[in-house]
Amino acid sequence: MLSKLTQRKPRQLDWLQGDPRFDWEALDASVGRLVPPPVPPLEPPLRPDAPFELGLVACSASKTPSPAPAEHLYTGHLFRLSLGLARRLCQRVRILSAFHHVVRLDQVLSPYDRSMSGWDRQQRARWANLVSMDLERWRGQRVLCLAPQVYWQGLRTWPGWEFPLKGKGIGLQKAWLLEQAATH
Repeated sequence: MLSKLTQRKPRQLDWLQGDPRFDWEALDASVGRLVPPPVPPLEPPLRPDAPFELGLVACSASKTPSPAPAEHLYTGHLFRLSLGLARRLCQRVRILSAFHHVVRLDQVLSPYDRSMSGWDRQQRARWANLVSMDLERWRGQRVLCLAPQVYWQGLRTWPGWEFPLKGKGIGLQKAWLLEQAATH
């Protein structure tokens, strides 16, 4: 019988054995070869002369019953108001989605039912980390965030990012968006 000192400890848990994602020796050997995935190119700007490089709006609970481009999938009133203003003031627009994270307007999505309202702090932090990584390319740019606080409170943000709906309840958010729509 082998002594405890000569026995080799397994580097994987039993339930992970055979799963190449958890082959630590192969991972250790390839560390120098890991490269980040390529950043997809940006779409042409909606309005090249707009003052903000990016507009962020939140998804909505109400959606069309069938798959559609994201800008048409979400049908909520606050979403429509936010999207309309973002289209006027921003070169590009992204939707913050509880399910899909950061979504381009032309990205075709199927309807889903997920809300951040029941999430614990860890789930919110995980979502915010993924969204922050997606938004990293806009570091140092002018960004207009027209999403409620629940969507941006855990995000990494940088100077030049504006949050005009901060501290406003849903009624005041809608009133502010309607007022801005009338003036822009």
